[in-house]
Amino acid sequence: MEYFRGKYLFHQGPKSFQMNEVIKILQSNERAWKDMKSAKTTNTIGDIIMGAGALMIGWPIGNLIDGSKPEWKMAGIGVGMIVVSIPIGRLSKKKLINALNLYNRGLKTSSFRY
Repeated sequence: MEYFRGKYLFHQGPKSFQMNEVIKILQSNERAWKDMKSAKTTNTIGDIIMGAGALMIGWPIGNLIDGSKPEWKMAGIGVGMIVVSIPIGRLSKKKLINALNLYNRGLKTSSFRY
């Protein structure tokens, strides 16, 4: 699993999968599937909060650049929103890893003896 350009990418051998593909694969394990969907929802919420915070920081900076009076309180709230989004992102990643571990533990293993 890796995080690239704002998206999680998953690997199984040489194959790469996006989150929606992994959610479909995990449907065979109901608990892992529910945890993965929860991780995706939590991640989306964190992304929305972070994006809104970034907008609230960027707007006053844009006003400063064009000579208007910037609303620094808005920028401060934006910083706070970004700070709040960080633990939400960590929670999402924790749920995601838990879902993958649940799924992987449920897989049957096989061995080959020479």
